[in-house]
Amino acid sequence: EIRRVKIAFCDALTSGLFKNMLKECINGYSSKVCMFHTIAATSDYTEILKVNPKLLAKYDVNSVEVIYETASSMLENTMADIVVVLSGTFEKPYIAIGDNTAIHLYKFSFNHTHSLISNIMIQTAIFKLIKKLKKNYGLF
Repeated sequence: EIRRVKIAFCDALTSGLFKNMLKECINGYSSKVCMFHTIAATSDYTEILKVNPKLLAKYDVNSVEVIYETASSMLENTMADIVVVLSGTFEKPYIAIGDNTAIHLYKFSFNHTHSLISNIMIQTAIFKLIKKLKKNYGLF
């Protein structure tokens, strides 16, 4: 029996659009991939995502420090194989993607509509995730 790859993700930027696109992309792989998802409200960072409250007191939820810690905490607390975090602001959005070997944080700078920024972020996150799934798990 093939072990399912567990993907955990937090979408604090695209209002759930990333989840819908990801579902479409992995539709044929449901027997090999399972997902854990949350949309981050302010209280979710400590209650669900288990981000250190001291870090949240020191930095804004859209800071590099908190976004990285969110990805790290999700890896630890969800027992996921891969985590994806879409967060930040539309002026300064971030994608964090990682596994137990490393977490990579990508910063973007756009001057577009929120809709276009969401689409670019979703496409980039999906691309990075599929690349990792191909490399590490032979999927796609």
